[in-house]
Amino acid sequence: MIEIIKNLTSASLLCLVSTSALSDQLIYLDYSDRPNQTVRVTLNSSSELELDLKGDEELIEKNRLRGVTFPFKFSSYKTQKILTKTGNLDPEGSFPFERIFEDAAVYSEDRMGNRIQLPDHVNNMVGLVVKGISNRQGKPRVDSVEGGNLDAQKREAVKSIFASTLLNDTAPSQPLKVGDGYSIEVPFDMPVPGQSPIKVNSKAHYVLKKIEGERAIFDMTMTFRMSKDPGGAQLTANGKGFGMMVYNIKAKLKESEASEMTMEMRLQAGNLVITSKIHDKNSMEQSVIHETPDGPEPNSNERSGVVG
Repeated sequence: MIEIIKNLTSASLLCLVSTSALSDQLIYLDYSDRPNQTVRVTLNSSSELELDLKGDEELIEKNRLRGVTFPFKFSSYKTQKILTKTGNLDPEGSFPFERIFEDAAVYSEDRMGNRIQLPDHVNNMVGLVVKGISNRQGKPRVDSVEGGNLDAQKREAVKSIFASTLLNDTAPSQPLKVGDGYSIEVPFDMPVPGQSPIKVNSKAHYVLKKIEGERAIFDMTMTFRMSKDPGGAQLTANGKGFGMMVYNIKAKLKESEASEMTMEMRLQAGNLVITSKIHDKNSMEQSVIHETPDGPEPNSNERSGVVG
């Protein structure tokens, strides 16, 4: 009996020591672009929409004659593939990058489960190329938006959104241990022809849950807001959600994300009022498909993977 107690005590102590060591392990996050790489991102989402329309009886009647009654419920699915290519590191520590929208599809399903392709602005972005320059500090600059089936105004909007996203979606400068968290906030203005812009603010908070080998697992919570100042149509939207992010410590990238978000939106134009409730499920997978180890990486002299 005494021997059994000794063994159990030793096992408990080893467990406590191991747990303490894991909880004290520090990791650096660095998911900025690196030179001489090709990275593919695959995005998938599904949306459940409930839309109601009030105030414009003529418009309501036109929809009724087409077989559409309110509140109207609708499901859609979206997939995108985006390729990022980076070039050589120059003597000043900068390198070029390209974001290439390879493919996109937006569809619904009929009662038999058959896909029905839907028109969507995402389809018009296939072939779009966002070009710019990044550097050792992970501070990219967007220089141009080319290709795709977008007019000049929409290309400028894409450029503005990408610039804001790239500048704000940065990893924390300090190392993290289990239980630590950090936030990313991306504000930007979405142009509306002839009216004041739509102000958008997206925020995500990440908390390091555990470290498993070469992967760090994060819980995430999200908030989303949209608003438009008076002048033309008035718009407000608020959303919140939750999810999980997996960071690959060795590859230095966000390997995957999965999240759900619920949002309520209200749009008023004259006497027309449109309200909607949206439930989104999103997933992201990212992988390095080509890499040429040629010269130092950005931030390589500052931080690297696991500490301690």
